Amino acid sequence: PVEIQGLWYNALKVMEALVPEEKAEYARLAEKVKSSFNKLYYIERKASLADCMGNDPFNRTVDDSIRPNQLFALSMPFSVVDDDVAEKVLHTAREKLLTGYGLRSLAPDEKGYIGDYEGNLLSRDKAYHMGTTWPFLFGTYADAYLRVYKGKDKDGHILGCLKEFYKQMDEGCINGIAEVSDGNAPAEGKGCYTQAWSVGEVLRIVSLFV
Repeated sequence: PVEIQGLWYNALKVMEALVPEEKAEYARLAEKVKSSFNKLYYIERKASLADCMGNDPFNRTVDDSIRPNQLFALSMPFSVVDDDVAEKVLHTAREKLLTGYGLRSLAPDEKGYIGDYEGNLLSRDKAYHMGTTWPFLFGTYADAYLRVYKGKDKDGHILGCLKEFYKQMDEGCINGIAEVSDGNAPAEGKGCYTQAWSVGEVLRIVSLFV
């Protein structure tokens, strides 16, 4: 999974800083990971990172679905993604995944996309990771955006997104942000009507601007 590669690279860079006597070896491993990652995971025709890659070097399977998991690779303090690639990936996430309620779990033009979180338990479970929007993922998106643009909120984009969340706070449970929402418009908050990780991530990003 792409997010595990991002976390692994970040861990190696942290160890490089924490263990002076083995700094050179951790630096070597980190560079090897980064080089391999950017060769294997970037899908140029989609301007996106592969979501998951099989580990058989002779029959490598690739899931190139556009999903938000790739943003974890961008948002780490030490990013495994090359700078020129990171901006392209971020643009794709903005165009395909970002909604006023957070980020879709799958892009609308991908196979298997389910844009409405509705119906019985089985129907909702099928949609959960196949297009349903998750507010808590906005935190990772904002981290990635600010890292790519060197800590600057270019064109006030992140603040604009935060204002969209204010609208949700008048829906469902007042001053709350729901667990999930539909991937399709017009979306509405669904699942748990006030979810700790949704509220927490939005508050965390708000705190960066106050």
